[in-house]
Amino acid sequence: MPSLTKIERQYSQHANELGWGDPTDWANHRLIKERRQRVEMEDQQFFSNLDDRLMLADADTESPMEQLCRSMFQFDQGWSFHASEQLLYGEPLVHSQGSVGSCVGAGGGLAIAAKASQEILNEGDLEDPVGWSPQDGNNLRDHAMPFTGYHYGAGRCKNLWDGERFVGSISRGDGSYCSVQIWAYKTVGILPCDRVKDRFRGPFPQSSDVRSWGNNRRDELNEHLDIASEFRMSESVVVRSGQDLMNVITVLKQPCHICSGWGFVSAGFDPRYEMTIYRRSGTWYHNMTIYGVFEVKGTWFVIVKNSWGAEAHREIGRGFPAGCFVIPLSLFDSWIPQAECMSIGELTLPKPSPLFG
Repeated sequence: MPSLTKIERQYSQHANELGWGDPTDWANHRLIKERRQRVEMEDQQFFSNLDDRLMLADADTESPMEQLCRSMFQFDQGWSFHASEQLLYGEPLVHSQGSVGSCVGAGGGLAIAAKASQEILNEGDLEDPVGWSPQDGNNLRDHAMPFTGYHYGAGRCKNLWDGERFVGSISRGDGSYCSVQIWAYKTVGILPCDRVKDRFRGPFPQSSDVRSWGNNRRDELNEHLDIASEFRMSESVVVRSGQDLMNVITVLKQPCHICSGWGFVSAGFDPRYEMTIYRRSGTWYHNMTIYGVFEVKGTWFVIVKNSWGAEAHREIGRGFPAGCFVIPLSLFDSWIPQAECMSIGELTLPKPSPLFG
């Protein structure tokens, strides 16, 4: 049986600290809290209806750039955001959450960058990647992700939001929930790394000061509300099944958060499909990003992107980059009843972009 990589062993030994939920709670308590939050948001009509969105989408029409992205991978049908990232940013993005239990924020940053690449490259929106400016030249990769600390901290402090600003303070261990991050993207926006005010600066986009934004007084968040409000997500849908996921990824072209207590391990290279496939194993109190779904020889698979850096998972084959792994869609159908999954929908980014001028 294939062994875990060094990075996988390191994180698996500290599964309780990965960042999904309150580290003092068991997985079922975290899931209950997550679902209560999601149901409350649904009651407030916070999420878009998937069926309504599918009716508005044209599943049969792809732009020339989308056709090019599809041709870059060796699958029969489906979609992955790695190609649009590679074409726009120069390479698919890989990110490590480091020692901070902020996986929900880290995974959200990756998903936002993926959605931005889809909108700019494939949909032709005259927008900038988050944080990019003409002075950066062709260096788009380092400005593709927003600053994790802002949306991570905003999500953790959702209960301190009075409608205009964050009030009071909070102090607890690392951890957040998928639903409150979705709330943050839509309500208070996302923050480009190059727009963080000088007195709050640290090594970006991920460092120990992310913990400060999630734990300390709300000065950091409130001082950046006017900036982050320029960068918002306008919609999100809830994924409840493998079929939902296929529609969200292949038709709506939206990556997804997924939070759960499930862990995974390589089941080895499968010569039938010419790639490494993962299976369920162990416990990760963790958020990851769903980056694609695809079909090979009549079987559908899901691409899961992690926030443990490029060394966390082996090369999976079929043109997919490091930092992610593949599971069968049938396993996702077993996973989703024990998880919460929500999409990253349309983004409002600065435009018109000098990139296209």
